[in-house]
Amino acid sequence: MDFSSLLVTILQISIGCSIIFFIFNFLRQQQKNIIITEIKNLEARMSSFRLILKAKVKKKSNYFRSVSPAAIKQGDAFDGVATELAELPFESNEDFEKYFILSKQLNILIQHEFAQHNAAAESSITKKATVQKIAPMPLNPDTNEVLPDFMTADIKNEFAIIKAIHDMIGLSVTLKSKIDHFNATNLKTQRPSVQIIHFPSVIAVQKIFSSSNPPPLESEKSAA
Repeated sequence: MDFSSLLVTILQISIGCSIIFFIFNFLRQQQKNIIITEIKNLEARMSSFRLILKAKVKKKSNYFRSVSPAAIKQGDAFDGVATELAELPFESNEDFEKYFILSKQLNILIQHEFAQHNAAAESSITKKATVQKIAPMPLNPDTNEVLPDFMTADIKNEFAIIKAIHDMIGLSVTLKSKIDHFNATNLKTQRPSVQIIHFPSVIAVQKIFSSSNPPPLESEKSAA
């Protein structure tokens, strides 16, 4: 083989390798873009669930205020806990657990206020007819069963909250898996990882969700 033929062969090999390299990079970039799109879609769903959850929890806070037998004064214990509940950002595992803690505190405060109201009514003969007998915990208006100590009698809203939290837990697992896989295969363009949603009261969420049939959330209705 003369020099010119060797040069042509080398040139053809170089061009062939360049084409293969270009195709490989193109396909790799396409796959990368697909994963990025999937991650962004999951992040958008998480944001949507978070907005729904915050709205439902704010509604729950207002429900607590509406059923309190005593006048609520700005800055008192009840107002402080109800405000903190309504303003939970649900950005961390601590926020999710605090939702349950604050809800229990508000139920305890309401029970205490009802007890004081009953005691005051019973102390006056003219007010005995207004005495309200209450259960130690809120009751399910449909079944008259005692509800968990973090729930209210607004069952529809309570189930919507539980479903939102349950869906966010599952979504956080999927999202973290996608991001970790992306980072493992794209060392130069890392995406910030996320924390799987997990907190002590997650057992209560799973128990209630598995034993009930919560209505679909607004985001699921619009997607249907």
